[in-house]
Amino acid sequence: MDYNNYLGMKANTTQIQRGEYISKPTWENTTHGTTHNTVHITDKFATYSDMKACLHSWFTDFILKDRYKKVREAENTAELLIMLQVCGYMTDVKYPQKMLQVCKENNIASLYR
Repeated sequence: MDYNNYLGMKANTTQIQRGEYISKPTWENTTHGTTHNTVHITDKFATYSDMKACLHSWFTDFILKDRYKKVREAENTAELLIMLQVCGYMTDVKYPQKMLQVCKENNIASLYR
């Protein structure tokens, strides 16, 4: 991975201003009432010098930003994944279910609290 973005994080304003991003095709789910649509777009994803810088950025978001307070307060894996979506971390409406399945398949759901 030449841009060291192991977690699919989109670039923030500062990263864009510094040119620390790569434009890549992606998709997002939009929700209008009970209707979910998939929209294909090109967006700016953050680039990092190495994996350590990527992980540091990701953890800093959850430790310092009020936006993710509900994520930090989650009491179990399912709640944590749902709060990631509620707080706007991802737009895939199926993300919590997909990640719970990964946790179950790898016996890691019980490791959170």
